[in-house]
Amino acid sequence: MPQLALLVIDGTPRTARRTAHLEAVGGGGAAQVLLETLDRLCPQAVLTVLRAGDGQELPAGLALNSFNGILWTGTDLSVCETPDSPLIAQHLALMRACAQAGVPVFGSGWGMHLAVVALGGEVTRNPLRREFPLARKIQLTQCGVTHPVFAGRTQSYDALALHADVIEALPLGSLILACNRTGGVQAVEIPLPGGSTFCGVQYLPEFDLREMASYATLHQDDLIDEGLFADSGQVAAFSRRAIECQVSERVDLLVALGLDDDILRDDIRQQDLASWLAMIHR
Repeated sequence: MPQLALLVIDGTPRTARRTAHLEAVGGGGAAQVLLETLDRLCPQAVLTVLRAGDGQELPAGLALNSFNGILWTGTDLSVCETPDSPLIAQHLALMRACAQAGVPVFGSGWGMHLAVVALGGEVTRNPLRREFPLARKIQLTQCGVTHPVFAGRTQSYDALALHADVIEALPLGSLILACNRTGGVQAVEIPLPGGSTFCGVQYLPEFDLREMASYATLHQDDLIDEGLFADSGQVAAFSRRAIECQVSERVDLLVALGLDDDILRDDIRQQDLASWLAMIHR
């Protein structure tokens, strides 16, 4: 089987990668988390990182169509909060270039929202609430049940999530693959003008409970303002419990946080990403 060449696009600016959250996940931010996940899922792949948030360009001799697949990492950016900012405009332009490259594209969280807007859809703030730390009772649609990215998935599952944005309208020709009550569209396939497809999920298969704990600590003021926690003490307690659940099997904590194998087992939590990699590496 030929070697798999993957491009990982990191939209987080350098200043944001230096925050406490990103230090806690290895200093490289969401891109580092995704790279480590890809190393585990597909150790034979050749990985290239493009720091789009810093204005980095591809090395000489490489183009977007040089790769077998392109993956967009999550970020703290929102197309709702700053849709006209130069950084968001730059990211939208790069996503449109990816869409023209004829290469399969995958995105989680921000990556999915960016693709939807870049290709003619609409993303808004969630009128219900931010989905954190879990997107509960995600249901595969009829299209999702038969889609190769969800091969082996149960029809209903939970996933780690943190975004406050949701899809309001999809680009023409999109397929809804999964949804739930709180977050609406949770997974989608979008046809790309270059002849390939974008597959994305609103949740974060590459993250584990340690990343969610770090996010809660860093963004505790926002989470408290949104009513997800009463005070900083609750945030600290959640973070401790989340980390403990990641490294142990304390039944009391699992029950308290409502966690099961959907979250605790890497192979289940990362199944969608693993299936996408298998799909493009046939």
